[in-house]
Amino acid sequence: MLGRCWLLLGNIESDLGHMTESLACYIRGVRVLQRVVETAPDDASVQGILADAYSAVGERVSVLGRSDEAEAYLLKSLACARSWNTHQADPGFRAYLIAGILAKLAAVHQRANNWGRAYSYLEQAAEEVHRALQAAPSKAEYRERYGQVFTAWILTSARLGKHEAALDQARRLE
Repeated sequence: MLGRCWLLLGNIESDLGHMTESLACYIRGVRVLQRVVETAPDDASVQGILADAYSAVGERVSVLGRSDEAEAYLLKSLACARSWNTHQADPGFRAYLIAGILAKLAAVHQRANNWGRAYSYLEQAAEEVHRALQAAPSKAEYRERYGQVFTAWILTSARLGKHEAALDQARRLE
């Protein structure tokens, strides 16, 4: 699929440290995938790839310091991931993907010192990653994301002066 090829080229450019070129590849991939989704709106695999593409663009523009644009792309990614038909998509993976997108949204707000908004996204991410673990408790990547989300949530809670909440969240990691 052409859209996926553009995303892979974006990954290569990113690995080489060429962020502007990487972003251009990801945007081309998004455009191709948007057209594919228009012709096959019920194809969960294409929706998943488009969610990844929006997320990749959001991450790249965030690195370039364009936080409003990053949030817009990440919200599109989140909408794609949430619109998946749960009968077609693995619910554990879907929750895992959503938790990752929410964590990226939180990171955008952490960089902008908008800790309250970051906390809100991390709270949602914690719920999603918990769902992922319930669906597949033995998956290492789900456990890893759980640790990442809860660590970020603990640090954000402490930053907001919510020390009791931070302690409660830390206990959940034990």
